[in-house]
Amino acid sequence: GANQTYYFDDIMLCPAPTVALTCPPTIMAEGCSSADVAPYANLMAFMAAGGMAVDADSSSFTLLNETTSGSCPLTVMRTYQVSDFCGNTATCTQEVLISDTTPPTIICPSDMTVACPTDIVVDINLAEISDRCDASPVVTASGPTLVSGIDGCEGATYEVMYSVVDACGNGPVSCTQTWTLENEAPILTCPAPMPVACAAFP
Repeated sequence: GANQTYYFDDIMLCPAPTVALTCPPTIMAEGCSSADVAPYANLMAFMAAGGMAVDADSSSFTLLNETTSGSCPLTVMRTYQVSDFCGNTATCTQEVLISDTTPPTIICPSDMTVACPTDIVVDINLAEISDRCDASPVVTASGPTLVSGIDGCEGATYEVMYSVVDACGNGPVSCTQTWTLENEAPILTCPAPMPVACAAFP
């Protein structure tokens, strides 16, 4: 018979999608923000952490979405996605709980010596404060409180307590500043000698 020419298109027959993705269990970590727990860089790391993937193209693995909410702990929800070679996709969402459990630190002002109780200074700005996550932890002060000696007299000691608590309730962490009285002895200055006239005797 006559010669015939046949043309064939490249056709990929895709079966019913079976691609599936299961996230690793919830992560509970110490930190301040979502940056303290990085998302999985690839499917291998995802599976090493306990995740599962079925019929997935490993190169398609991606972090699809991330949301954060709350504080103490901060809740991070990360949605990952994979696809198969036919373009079918599967997703799962992993929960990451990030908690700040590290207390702040505080350093009191140096101990001081003063002449009178009224000279004692109580100022929260004099305490040195630092915290891993909270830029403005709450500082309070109490005192001065007489701890030894007689109030207002030489050698009496007083304490001022400074305390700090961060936004996640870590604390209070406290320190104490001591004030000691060293009264100066009173100074008596006599008047200058004065000439006087004596009464005449009969």
